[in-house]
Amino acid sequence: MKILVTQLARFGDLYQSWPTLRALHRKFPKAELHLLVRKRFAAAVEGLGIDCRVHTMDTGEILGPIYSTRADTDEAMARLSQFVEALGENQFDEIINLSFSPFSSFLTHFLTSPKTRVRGYTRHQDGFLAIPDDASAYFYAQVGVGRSNRVHLTELFASIAEVDLIDQDWLLPDYQRNSAVKDRIFAEHGLPTDDSYLVLHVGASEVRKTLSPGEWAAAARQLLQWWKGRIVLVGSPDEVLLGQRILEGACSNRVHSLVGKTRLPELFSIIASARLVVGGDSVVMQMATLAQVECFNISFPSVNFWETGPREAGSRILLLNPQQPPSPEVVAKEIWHAIEGLAPNEPTAFASGDSPVCFLADQTTPSEEFSWELIRAIYLSAEFPVLTSSLAYLGFQRLHELAELALKQIEATTREGSRAVAIEILNQVDSLVGSVRRMVPELDPLISWLETEKIRIPPSEMNELAERTRKLFATLKMVAELYIQSEAMRAEPVEAPNANDSLVS
Repeated sequence: MKILVTQLARFGDLYQSWPTLRALHRKFPKAELHLLVRKRFAAAVEGLGIDCRVHTMDTGEILGPIYSTRADTDEAMARLSQFVEALGENQFDEIINLSFSPFSSFLTHFLTSPKTRVRGYTRHQDGFLAIPDDASAYFYAQVGVGRSNRVHLTELFASIAEVDLIDQDWLLPDYQRNSAVKDRIFAEHGLPTDDSYLVLHVGASEVRKTLSPGEWAAAARQLLQWWKGRIVLVGSPDEVLLGQRILEGACSNRVHSLVGKTRLPELFSIIASARLVVGGDSVVMQMATLAQVECFNISFPSVNFWETGPREAGSRILLLNPQQPPSPEVVAKEIWHAIEGLAPNEPTAFASGDSPVCFLADQTTPSEEFSWELIRAIYLSAEFPVLTSSLAYLGFQRLHELAELALKQIEATTREGSRAVAIEILNQVDSLVGSVRRMVPELDPLISWLETEKIRIPPSEMNELAERTRKLFATLKMVAELYIQSEAMRAEPVEAPNANDSLVS
């Protein structure tokens, strides 16, 4: 059996894919495992520790003609076709797409043969998005900034691949943890090899996901007044200037920059011996999880820490207020508290170290809790949560009305003379359902579920489309009725429509 896993995202996503790749190898030890990555991020495969054939895709080379001065689309398509044809010669039995992008869905479709089983985003023959598995549908509906998902990406990757993770899937090979490699690098750059130190990643995939160089420098100056260890700055060659600005601003001989001076895989040995790893949402946080080192992660509102936060038990995620972010002095004190094992003063989430990955956070609002419990009810057959506001109750009333209207129009589509008008009204229903989301954000999980399940309906005859759409609106109506039938139902936890099934079954 030949299995292709595609992961065309950045370094951090690749490292978060390691547990799934190892679990696949463990589940299918005789399978021929292939991995497709972008050439730019191939360094994140080194140290994976399993027999896996790696294919690299140079997207700059393939798609470059599109962005040239003459915008040669035909040449780009010819290069893409040549790449797909060569890779497709492997005749994969399974393709697992862990990249949630339009490009990856088309690529998966092009690589699919009649015998291939696909999980992850792909395309129908007419070019529309196809989401063949429930885990990918969950990702499409519930994952992302501003959403209420609390399932970690590593767990979602494993669900898409249909594997169960064990602790061994998360561990670095011994040679990646070798302190002798760290000592060699430190000695080469004049750093003491025996002193306690923390690792500070100076950058992130986006500027808005970390502090500015000036803020990091001020935090380092303050921290070193309380702590006698050292700070080692790390980062990519593109982040050398950031490191230099922090180094200059910190004004201390206990701050050292290795930014741009190490290969990415070499960072594992440096991270593995660190007292703490500090930074925004970045690849170094994902590497620290594999190295089993505690992290201090500064989480901005542009990131959903539930999805990408560090796993190691005791790791802390400082939850920033977008209206009033903490001062560098506050950040420094929270880092010091993490080093010393003291309780935080600021809103903080803790990694539990449990599997599946979860965090302990007391700063969530009732509406956030309701939305998450609603997700659990929809997808995991948990009890439907008690309403937290009268506005949510009105939202369910509106959804009930719209579901009834939709069901009547779906029935009308079976009558030739009424079909055009019914379809137009159904389109208006879709728009009105979206307006309920804007009015009552905590109902977003249910509305996103509905919209995603409609997308999953494949091209079909009119009667088949009508029947599948009818079932979706009937389910929406049933859920809404759970909340509006009586005061008693709204005062007690509500049982799922079928205790043995989630809505996506």
